Amino acid sequence: MVEPGFEKSKIYGLQQLAIDMKRLPDEHMGKSGANSDALKDFYDFLSDNRVDVYKTSISWTRSGPYEQTIRNGIDKAWKEFRKAPIILNRLGKLVPAYVDGQPSIYLGSSSEYKKCHAVSTCADRYCYTV
Repeated sequence: MVEPGFEKSKIYGLQQLAIDMKRLPDEHMGKSGANSDALKDFYDFLSDNRVDVYKTSISWTRSGPYEQTIRNGIDKAWKEFRKAPIILNRLGKLVPAYVDGQPSIYLGSSSEYKKCHAVSTCADRYCYTV
């Protein structure tokens, strides 16, 4: 039963968080300190709310009303998160994974001992090496 007065309350969900985060200004975070710790906590939160965590056949693991709300909007939320400046690049700046619908972060790899190669890219005003 819903408390009187809360019948029409909107839920601030994962998708709305992602939409709001797209509006964040360019931010230089640095690579250590309180901001860095908060960013690691945020990444932990995102990791707990990945699509593959909620799109599993084991429904009992995440079956409460909170989890169902997340499950219903997880795909749309992640479409928005990829456009939000949430990835910390090597310059200590938060950047989005996609800019103007195109990937702006590229990873290269080789099969030699699972070694990653750095790939530089420029998209719009963002230039970085991953």
